[in-house]
Amino acid sequence: MCDAIRLPLSEFTADQVRHYRLDDYVSAYPDGELMATFRRIQIVPYIHHGQLLLAEWPGSLKLHQIQNGSLNYQKPELVEIPAKVAMERGAWFDVDPKRIRGILIPGKGRHQSDRVFVLVRPAEDVYERMTHGEWQPVYVGGEFDPIA
Repeated sequence: MCDAIRLPLSEFTADQVRHYRLDDYVSAYPDGELMATFRRIQIVPYIHHGQLLLAEWPGSLKLHQIQNGSLNYQKPELVEIPAKVAMERGAWFDVDPKRIRGILIPGKGRHQSDRVFVLVRPAEDVYERMTHGEWQPVYVGGEFDPIA
């Protein structure tokens, strides 16, 4: 699946940093780069219609849930989740220059916010050995991407 992602703080506007209090998510790295770490059950950055936005991150959705149409009633939209690296079960792995495929479920009414899920598929052997996870992210433009 994916438990966390990291993205350079420089990817966000000053308004986004202030509005979402992204300073709470930031760590400095030895090379001086400021990285924001987002963990599942918090918020996640995503790209929708060319804009970098943030939404609630409740977890992941399995590829077959999109392929079989079982979520069509929620009007899911495909989005991209930018990340330099991601983590599952304590194992960090490179993502950049790829992006992770996300699924946006729009909020209904004024009391429910948008939610973005990481789209996952059954893990390849190398991913499973590295993370001990049974599911791995789908990459934008990759073999399992619904719009590749």
